[in-house]
Amino acid sequence: MPKYGSEDLTIKIDNDLGAAKDLSSYIDTINEFTVEALLQEGHAFGDAWVKQLFTGVKRGNALTVEGFYDDTATDGPDAILNAIGDTRGVEITWGGSKKSTFDAIITSYSRRPVRGELTRFSCTLTPAGEVLEV
Repeated sequence: MPKYGSEDLTIKIDNDLGAAKDLSSYIDTINEFTVEALLQEGHAFGDAWVKQLFTGVKRGNALTVEGFYDDTATDGPDAILNAIGDTRGVEITWGGSKKSTFDAIITSYSRRPVRGELTRFSCTLTPAGEVLEV
């Protein structure tokens, strides 16, 4: 059974022209990526326990990517991710061949300078619909 580390992960995000750009060399932190089933309480009066029912709807959580700020004109994270409200295609390869792909809305982008340290960026990508996992 193979084990995968950070060197095996790739993350590609479309630029404003729809071409996938590999931002793996810029990103060093990704929050937990989760796909969840939405539930609804389904118990009746007199039931002693809460019952949960699957609504048939799933959702991917917002994905936050972070790394060192780079404003390279066409391929850097600033050029691709600094477009609040735009939708981008995202493809994450978790190692081997397992991939998660989805369209995401850029919901936030920030630069975080700290005295005596290199400037970092943070971008939140919120899935706009279905997350395909192959």
